[in-house]
Amino acid sequence: MAAWTEATLGEICDQAEGLIQTGPFGSQLHQSDYSEDGIPVVMPKDIIEGRIAADTIARIAPDHVERLSRHKLRSGDIVYGRRGDIGRQALIRPEQAGWLCGTGCLRLSLGDSVIDSLFLHYYLRQEDVINWITNQAVGATMPNLNTGILRSVPVRFPALPIQRRIASILSAYDDLIENSQRRIKILESMARALYREWFVHFRFPGHETHPRVASPLGEIPEGWEVRRLDVLCRSVQDGDWIETKDQGGQDFRLLQISNVGVGEFVETGNFRYITDETFQRLRCTELVPGDLLVARMPDPIGRVVGDKDALANDYGS
Repeated sequence: MAAWTEATLGEICDQAEGLIQTGPFGSQLHQSDYSEDGIPVVMPKDIIEGRIAADTIARIAPDHVERLSRHKLRSGDIVYGRRGDIGRQALIRPEQAGWLCGTGCLRLSLGDSVIDSLFLHYYLRQEDVINWITNQAVGATMPNLNTGILRSVPVRFPALPIQRRIASILSAYDDLIENSQRRIKILESMARALYREWFVHFRFPGHETHPRVASPLGEIPEGWEVRRLDVLCRSVQDGDWIETKDQGGQDFRLLQISNVGVGEFVETGNFRYITDETFQRLRCTELVPGDLLVARMPDPIGRVVGDKDALANDYGS
């Protein structure tokens, strides 16, 4: 195998004459600057599974872009969220060039002369790299990244041709995964439509001849009942509050909002852990098959996941 080079992101940045910088501060980008149309501004909430989700992305009018031109993103840049969910990052694709790095994000713009941007993107997604960065994050209650931490990240890489070959192989697998996920979303949409038809609008097979009776929610099919959720469930309780200082070890994973998609469990590779001793000391809750998790913070509120056997294997909420 050809020799691999070891260097920090800062050393690579200096060699490539690139930059590692924070997005605009709140004093530079005000709430009043946003508009329905205009140039997208990438925020931490838009960074999902290594890509930029543009469905609910914020925008600003073009006349604000020029004064913030130093924050314009280029194809091949990497954008990091610098608060909370440490390790969340995405590669900027050609169609996203010219968008802005938003408040709460960090921008890596290293070009391709030393390290291939796609290779670096995959390298930074490794669990041990994310854990290393997480351990360097500052802040007792809300972990934060800064340019100094990113500059100190150690990177091991081969010659450029080998980097590009590795990145192309991984990218091909990503494309297959994305196509499969797109098909899954179509099937999920069909399943939700069928559920609404049968169990919300009560237009199930044979509904024409099935009697209905009055209920607190209106008419429902005869034989159905309306009950409060806390009557039907064994228990309804808040998740455990576990501070950053109590995190560490490998015994129990902490399941967070960032690991919960809309109706599905999402393996982000960015888990935090606690030891068994901490689990017992804080009297944490261990998840079991059949549990439902509902987000209680606006990210978005009401996001639900459950009925996954995997959640019972060394997970705490």
